[in-house]
Amino acid sequence: MNVPIRHSVRVSCPPEHAFRAFTGEVDRWWPKSHRGRPDATIAFESGSSPRLVETHPETGVRELGRVLCWQPGELLSYTWQPGAPAGLTTVVEVRFVADGAGTRVDVTHRDGDPGLGSDWDTRAHRFAASWTVVLGAFQDHIAGPSPAEATP
Repeated sequence: MNVPIRHSVRVSCPPEHAFRAFTGEVDRWWPKSHRGRPDATIAFESGSSPRLVETHPETGVRELGRVLCWQPGELLSYTWQPGAPAGLTTVVEVRFVADGAGTRVDVTHRDGDPGLGSDWDTRAHRFAASWTVVLGAFQDHIAGPSPAEATP
C-alpha cells in the first residue's frame, strides 16, 4: 500500500470562508509556478460533472481532475491527473476543520484507482514538495496583502 501525503495549514477564518476561498478563488492564490503555463487560469467548474480545469488561450482547456465530493465548509475531494501517466490518477482530499477562531485545512493526497502503483513513491516526493508551496500560497491569500503590498 502506498503511503498518502498529508499536509495541514491553519488559516484565520471560518471553515465556510476557507472552503469558498479554496474553491472559488483558486486562480487568485494557486502559484503560477505550479501551473502548466504561468499565464493559464485555474477554476473549479460547477455543474453535473464538476472538474478542476486549467485554461490557456493558446492551448484551451485542460482537465486537472474531477470533483468527487463537494461539501461546502467541510470537504472537497477530487482526482488529480498532472504528474500521472495518461489514464492514471491520484486523489486529493481537503478537509476544513474548525480550530478555535480559525480553520485547519488538512490535505491528504493518495494514490488513485487506477493509480500510479510502483511509481507512487517517486512522484510522491514531488507532490509533497508542491503541497508545501501551494498551501503556503493559500495561507498567504487568506492572510491578505502585507501592509507594504496594500500601500498604493
